[in-house]
Amino acid sequence: MKNPASRSTPRAGFSISDNGTDNACNLPETTTHAQGTTPSLNGDGIGIASFWKSPRNRREAVQVSLRQYEQHPYADFRVYAMDESGRMRPTSRGISIGLKTLPQFCKAAGDALRKATALNLITAGSTS
Repeated sequence: MKNPASRSTPRAGFSISDNGTDNACNLPETTTHAQGTTPSLNGDGIGIASFWKSPRNRREAVQVSLRQYEQHPYADFRVYAMDESGRMRPTSRGISIGLKTLPQFCKAAGDALRKATALNLITAGSTS
């Protein structure tokens, strides 16, 4: 389900955040839209978050967005890499999760965070 046209340019409006959160995959409150309308996921989709892949590697970032392909919405977790001209470009590395299975993915990510914290692999509230 690749959509190369939509990944050919970096998405405007993304900024790289140096600080992460300790709440992995918190699902937002349900937003009520006018009856019969849904937010548009066409074009570049809706940017959710962007952060450096590693504190020492400022050439790769992860960008999270809500997108749509052939009327099927999904969450896209994509690695972006800096090209020769200094622009962030999408790579083939990433994962797309259908919105129906997104809660399961977020639960698994939260479970991984809690387990890593319990094993002292990371500290609570760690941003790296």
